[in-house]
Amino acid sequence: MSSSDLVSASADRTDEADRMAQAVERAELRLARVREITEIGMILLRDLGERVQAAPKAAAETDTAGDFAKISRALRLTLDLEARFDETLRALQAGEDVALKARRERRARRDAQAEQARHYERGEKVFNQVCVAIARESESEAGDEERYAALYERLQDDEAYEDLSDRPLREIVGQLCADIGLTVDWTGWTENGWPEPPRSGPGARDRWSPFRTPSPRPIVPPD
Repeated sequence: MSSSDLVSASADRTDEADRMAQAVERAELRLARVREITEIGMILLRDLGERVQAAPKAAAETDTAGDFAKISRALRLTLDLEARFDETLRALQAGEDVALKARRERRARRDAQAEQARHYERGEKVFNQVCVAIARESESEAGDEERYAALYERLQDDEAYEDLSDRPLREIVGQLCADIGLTVDWTGWTENGWPEPPRSGPGARDRWSPFRTPSPRPIVPPD
């Protein structure tokens, strides 16, 4: 995944989290308003009951029963609405928790993958630099093959090279070269290591190459 894809994915997750938080906030506000309506309805119902108890005769001359039915019906509808809003809010909060957990898991996987990629790139850099050192100090083709095998073995199995991310590149390369019996000439070393050997020209030949010697005749005898 490219850096632009990562930025876009991160922005999408941020927008998703914002939308979820806003939905929860709206549901909480709706539920609070419905509860206020319920409280007002209960005040009206209690007031009606108190007026009936205080003046039964006067209450009998008015449509008290009708008022009670209207208020009771409104309260029942409001309580039903409150229950549904409460259920919706719980579902949104649960979804928010699930989304948060999923985001954390994705972030952890992404961090682990990035760390693995950094470790792999660092290992490749170390391997390539020691290969350059082998080429610079090469004595024979057979000896080089043995050193390449020893280098690969160290990077694969030696616990001293399990974590390459926190150590300077020169320190790791120097230790590896010493471990495989290679004397290092640090000439030309930079903070990024030695330059890669040229692909063509005299510098591309190994030190043990027979073609280093000028000859008007074929150097390698025919099979």
